[in-house]
Amino acid sequence: MFIIASEMRGVREIWKKKDSDYYPVGFSDADLRKVGGCMHGLPSWGIPKDVPNVVQSKGIEEIIIAIPSATETQHAGIRGLRGKNGVPFPDLKSF
Repeated sequence: MFIIASEMRGVREIWKKKDSDYYPVGFSDADLRKVGGCMHGLPSWGIPKDVPNVVQSKGIEEIIIAIPSATETQHAGIRGLRGKNGVPFPDLKSF
């Protein structure tokens, strides 16, 4: 599972849920300073617009939008990445 996050609050919430079926493998954040780094043991694989390429290159099967403060407009923008550049985009879930 790949996480589109903001300030890692959402990632921390996922890690808190010990009974969760989710296994995070990486995240995306709009903060360019985080790209290529690691937070909470997860690698940052780019910014949200990079998600279609990450999905393809890493074989991502599921994506969670973990942005507690995101507006519906922001969610719609992320969902708009689905199928961009012909890359299949897994179903999105809000966490």
